[in-house]
Amino acid sequence: MHKISIITPSYNQGDFLEETITSILDQNYPNLEYIIIDGASTDNSVEIIKKYKKYIKYWVSEPDGGQTQAINKGLKIATGDIVNWINSDDTLAPNTLIRINQLFQENPNAGLIHGKTIVFNDSLENKASFVERGGGTAVTNLQAMGRIVFPQPSAFFKKEALDKFGYLNENLQYGMDYELFVRIVGNYEIIGTNELFSYYRLHSTSKSTTSIPLFYKDWNTTFCQVLRSLPFNETYIELLKDLGKYDNFDTQFQFLRPFTPKDVNEIFYNYLTNGIGHEYEALNLGYVNKILNLTKNHCPKVYDELGQEKMHKRAKWFPKFALKMMRSLTR
Repeated sequence: MHKISIITPSYNQGDFLEETITSILDQNYPNLEYIIIDGASTDNSVEIIKKYKKYIKYWVSEPDGGQTQAINKGLKIATGDIVNWINSDDTLAPNTLIRINQLFQENPNAGLIHGKTIVFNDSLENKASFVERGGGTAVTNLQAMGRIVFPQPSAFFKKEALDKFGYLNENLQYGMDYELFVRIVGNYEIIGTNELFSYYRLHSTSKSTTSIPLFYKDWNTTFCQVLRSLPFNETYIELLKDLGKYDNFDTQFQFLRPFTPKDVNEIFYNYLTNGIGHEYEALNLGYVNKILNLTKNHCPKVYDELGQEKMHKRAKWFPKFALKMMRSLTR
């Protein structure tokens, strides 16, 4: 049976922390190593942690450099074969760890196994706000290199990947999961399942609610690094430069697998669809048109694969008030 290490980073999340802790301990997984890294909370978090301390392998409450550093502190302490972090406002679905152990036993070459999460608002009783994310066996390594295609709380990975390819990038406070996943999926087999592994809470103070532009900034920085690490990348780099999305750092990833021109095309396609979707949802229709026009000029194969001629016309002619109305009806 695999030893599984779960890290929970926390700071002033006393309203949710106990629910997170019990969702992990109630797994009753016999080879669990649970670690909590608290950033010197001033609410009742430490009191809650002490309530369960006999079931926790290691915990600390001290100032740190933010969520990414806190997770890294836990990952470096972890001794499990399989690891993940569950934030202090999220929860694990019942029997997740037993199932993760089984899946890694059945797929010994996998470096990462992911399932579904349910995104919810306020409380698990608010079922009207449930939205499923991730899951499925169709997700490929190439898709996952272009954008984050599976939810972090439902993605479990081998500890050896950290030892070989590094821990979280502490320069990133929002998109550090995508950056880590890129390094893993660029070098390991990944497995997807439609099974539910976690619940992801959105609330008024969560970063996923308040800081969406910062997530996209980190994701874009990471993707530029991906692109620099790939062959056949010149045209795509020029497109990002014309869009004002290319950074000038010289950092690259270490990928052991080979890539064909078709592979690089698919990776860029997935990056671009994510960006177009974000800009369209943000009602930046003029910028959507700019993306599509430049893509058509620089990367006609990507443009054709996107099937974006219809969306191009919609972005140009669809009234903003109608899009706002559609968004309000689907929320």
